[in-house]
Parts: sequence; C-alpha cells; structure tokens
Amino acid sequence: MEGLGYGGLAPYFLRRWCQPTCLSGLALPGANAPRGGTLFEIGCGAGHFLRDWEQRSGPAIGSDLVFSHLWPARMFTAPRARLVCFDARGPFPLAGGASDVCCAYDSFRYLPDKPHAVREMHRIARGGRMLLGHVHNAERDNFSPGLPLTVDSYVAAVAPHPCYDDTALTYAALHRTAAVPERPPALRRAAALAFVHAPDGAAAPSGPSGWFTTPLPGAPLRVNPLIQDDGPRWPNEKFAAGFAEGRPYLRELARPTEEEIAAARSGTAGSRPGIDRLAARRVLLDLPERWLRHDHTH
Repeated sequence: MEGLGYGGLAPYFLRRWCQPTCLSGLALPGANAPRGGTLFEIGCGAGHFLRDWEQRSGPAIGSDLVFSHLWPARMFTAPRARLVCFDARGPFPLAGGASDVCCAYDSFRYLPDKPHAVREMHRIARGGRMLLGHVHNAERDNFSPGLPLTVDSYVAAVAPHPCYDDTALTYAALHRTAAVPERPPALRRAAALAFVHAPDGAAAPSGPSGWFTTPLPGAPLRVNPLIQDDGPRWPNEKFAAGFAEGRPYLRELARPTEEEIAAARSGTAGSRPGIDRLAARRVLLDLPERWLRHDHTH
C-alpha cells in the first residue's frame, strides 16, 4: 500500500475485511442476488467483494477508475476476475447482458452522473438486477468524500425495491438473521443506505439463507489482525471514528482462546457453530494467503 502511494486510503483497503461496511455489503447479495451467476462490480477497488463472489457464487467482473486499485485485486484478492479500468462518466465498455447482477459497494457516491450509471448497470445486467451498498445519505453527516444524494433523490434515480438501512444489514450479518427492508421516508435518519432494483420482482436468492455471509466450509480462518491481547486496535483515529464509534460489537471484540484459534486454522468452519459465530463477528477471517504474507501486522 505504501509503494502504491495510497496514503490515508491504505488502512481502508488493507482492513476492508474487518469493517462493518464489509458485513453490510455481504448481507445485501445474500438476501437479494441469485447464486451462481456472473457479478459486475463498479468501483471494485482492491477486489474484496469480487473474491467473496467467486468463492461462493460464480464469475466476477470488476472495474475501477484508478488502474492501481486493480493491481492488488489481480495480485492478491481476485486473480481470476476479469478487470477493466474506465471512467464511469462515459459508456461502460461491457456488452449488454454481460452479467446477472451489477453492484456498487461504497462507491456509488463517487459517480458524478448517477442516472447515467444506473442506466448502464441496467443495460449490463440481465434482467436489470442492481445492488447498491453503503450509499451515503446527504441528509446526514458522514466521514467520507463523494457526491451523496438525499433519500428522495436516490429513489428518483434508482427506483429501488427493497431499501435498507445499511447498519441494519451489518447487524443482520452479525446475528445471521434476515435484514428487514424499510420504506424510503423512514431511511432519512440513516447515515448510509442500501438499495436493490429488481424489475422482475424476484428478490429472494437461489441459495440457502446466509449463503454469502457464512464462512466457506473447511476454509482455514485466522484472527482479525486488528485484535490484540488487550482488545481491538484501530489503524488511526479516522478509522475508529468512521467505523468503530456507534457500533458496540466492535469495542467488544476479543482475541479467541488458543483452542479456538487452532480449530479455526485447521479448517473447522462450517462444522463448529462456535467458530462460525466468531467468523460472523469478524473475530476470525478468511484472508488470502498472499495478502497475509505481505501484512506484517498480522
């Protein structure tokens, strides 16, 4: 991350697996995407969600405006994904119907021409299914740059159904329950939102409940690198303010026992409920081997 000159963006990419917005992003397709199809993600960054989709569902296509963001995706997180660099203000260089689902996680606010992006995502997705996760609400303060809209403006641009409070999606993933959609007027109090546009009206996925948020059976898991013997340590104050404040479960993260760590490393995910619960809370993580070799804080 230092070599790529990412500066303040480096902790975000390096610790993306640990963030509550990662959990909400995983919960959204788990409840609203068909399993087994092709995913196209705009603003994929370092490819964290592409990796999860490829592991659990099917082929993935990722795009970003910044070419260097795609390099860690190719090298570490999603080496099998098809990647393309382009400016979303112009035509998207993908054929119509190239994917089953189009999504944007924590990136839609950066797009200057959102109606254009919505039209292109509908064109690319067979059936027009689109997922927008962690969309910032212009009616609330937030810690990130970008061009957020009000709830009413999002509704006008996206015509979403269903709609979620992004925090509710995070806690649905934590507790392995179904997130409850809300009507747009009730979302004005939410700092971040999540939207689904499914013109065919079919919102239920074709996989079992929680198929996108539970650890892969047999996957070796490792301790979240932010958790030390005395509890969590955040990379910097901005990270703590943006992600940890207002989320009590993060302050309560504690290092597992040595027995739990050994069981997690040996691939008991999917067969030991206790290990799965720790994985749901992001105490234990499924991290790429090459990523671990370059993460000297782990």
